[in-house]
Amino acid sequence: MNKESFLFREVTREDIRNITASALCYTGTFEYSLLDGGLFNTTYLVTCEDTAKYVLRLGPVNRHLILEFEHNLMNAECHVYSLCRENGIPCSEVVCCDTSKTIIDRDFMIVKYINGDSLCGAKIAEEEKRSIYREVGKYTKILHSIKNNCFGRVSEVLQGTKFDSWAEYLLFEVRSILNQGKTVGLWDQAYQNRIEQIFIDHRELLNKVTCASLIHTDLWEGNVLARDGKCLAIIDPDRAIYGDIEMEFASPWMITDDFLFGYGAINHSPEWGKKQKIYKIFFYLIDAYVWKCEYGQPKRTKELLDKIENIQASMVE
Repeated sequence: MNKESFLFREVTREDIRNITASALCYTGTFEYSLLDGGLFNTTYLVTCEDTAKYVLRLGPVNRHLILEFEHNLMNAECHVYSLCRENGIPCSEVVCCDTSKTIIDRDFMIVKYINGDSLCGAKIAEEEKRSIYREVGKYTKILHSIKNNCFGRVSEVLQGTKFDSWAEYLLFEVRSILNQGKTVGLWDQAYQNRIEQIFIDHRELLNKVTCASLIHTDLWEGNVLARDGKCLAIIDPDRAIYGDIEMEFASPWMITDDFLFGYGAINHSPEWGKKQKIYKIFFYLIDAYVWKCEYGQPKRTKELLDKIENIQASMVE
């Protein structure tokens, strides 16, 4: 599955040797194996002769294809992991993050190997899985308690692109995505204008959000590592946003009754339903670009654009 992506590219043993020598000061023998599933990054398990194990993730090739906010994801991930550790949320332990592109012409990150299984691939008893979902809900609540004095994508906030209002940030990112999609012929100017107008028309509603909370935005079973009925780590928070907590619930992959039990009470705004539709359009728009232009799967893009059309239709009924 990895090789369908335009962003995936394997590296040589010599590349990995150079990385481990520089980043880990390790020059002994090692074994490595490609880990499946990565479409954005290329990921390896590296085992050194002293039995120390690491996960090496290399950033995308063909970087001209990626979205604007995707250019600083590894630094964002490191930052969010540090916040998670400060707040007792289990996560990966970063050994090295190198975005200099001097050792190899790609960003790379090395984290300590966690002896657990991805929740989406592991054979876990139903009751154990329910317990893990409750844990993830509890930790997500803690994540949402982390606040910032500005709104924006963490990857861009770290580079100085931050916003005083929630609506201003959303419109900025939506315009950026639409501009890039139009450039490659994914949609035309009329479509761009129509999608932008949704966020312009709801600016007053969106600006009722005055507290910028840390949200993961990519919670799904593949980003949860577990073992023996316990959540060992929540990973891959590189796309995190300082924004509206309610946005987290627009991506439904982890939102089960057990997750919600662990999370606890949610103070739904009166506009919950309308905002959920807006946030789904936001997520689907990103995914529509990503699946065609980054991952080379246009059929998925058509499905996502159809979903946007259905939401739009429901908003004018």
